[in-house]
Amino acid sequence: MVMLKLIFKVLVIGVVSTLLGLFTQRAFVRQSLSDEIILRADTQKVKSMAPSLGVITLAEARQRLDGGTAVFIDARHASLYQDGHVQGAISFPVADYEKTRSLDKIANLKETKVVVYCSGKDCTDSSTLAGYLAKEGFLDIEIFEGGWPEWSAAGYPSEKSPAN
Repeated sequence: MVMLKLIFKVLVIGVVSTLLGLFTQRAFVRQSLSDEIILRADTQKVKSMAPSLGVITLAEARQRLDGGTAVFIDARHASLYQDGHVQGAISFPVADYEKTRSLDKIANLKETKVVVYCSGKDCTDSSTLAGYLAKEGFLDIEIFEGGWPEWSAAGYPSEKSPAN
């Protein structure tokens, strides 16, 4: 009898934990089930959608900015963008696209080289956004994996935005 109660408690805890996990991570689960999520390790999948997709280094990102050969897109949350971003970068949080499925803000850049970045090598927002952009017909996408942490640590040109 005691053993049955213990097994029942373990099962209840497992079920409740699973339901809580599914509820709190519902966006991730939805994306995973719909095959929309693109993790940093899956750059090949993004590359198949946008043949010109590449991962660039800090030095290459700086060359793009200095040469004016690319538009930078910050995939981080708007509050992080306000705190500091690559000089001239456009704020386009990946979460905004996931909510609206609208590219109105950057639709005119489909034939422009874009460099997408986020919060560093452990952040997948830039590759996720790059995947969405590729699906939407953007032709020349690069991911700067070092992102804002590497850029700001190097002391490269940056700016802050006033709070709305």
